[in-house]
Amino acid sequence: MSPKINIGIVSYILSPKSGARAPIEIAKGLAKNNKVTFYALSSRKDKKTLENFKKLGIEIVLIDNSKLPLLGSLIDCIKLSRLLSKRSHQILSTHTTLSLLLAAVFSRTPTVNTYYGTQFNVLDERYMDRGLSISIINKLLNLIIYIKGFLLVRIPKEVVGISAYTGNEARK
Repeated sequence: MSPKINIGIVSYILSPKSGARAPIEIAKGLAKNNKVTFYALSSRKDKKTLENFKKLGIEIVLIDNSKLPLLGSLIDCIKLSRLLSKRSHQILSTHTTLSLLLAAVFSRTPTVNTYYGTQFNVLDERYMDRGLSISIINKLLNLIIYIKGFLLVRIPKEVVGISAYTGNEARK
């Protein structure tokens, strides 16, 4: 039998809901033959998943997230980066926001980021009447979303798309 790999999985949330399910399933699969530690923000946890992970031998590290607007993401990034730097993970698998991805990269541990794609024109789903102000705000939000998405695929050395479509989107 080959030696176990020490893997850290970084996610924004520890919950089986919607898009957050992928890192949970990856952790379960990898834990069968490897040492897995799962990192997530403490405010975003599911009790059943916590219990299940403990039964499977997956170590859970919850980061107390800062409630400060804007600066909170930077504080969370620094906290997680310090935690990851102290660990001896051979690789990190990230499924998260830009600030927590940066924490993984700053830890100097080899990192593979999973890209889940982007959604532009987010206000179109909320407002049927798209006046000039909604249009301008949508364009501004699209720019922010584009920049964040660009950084999510350009900062790490390795990126995996969750599907062929998102893989193609990431290459653009």
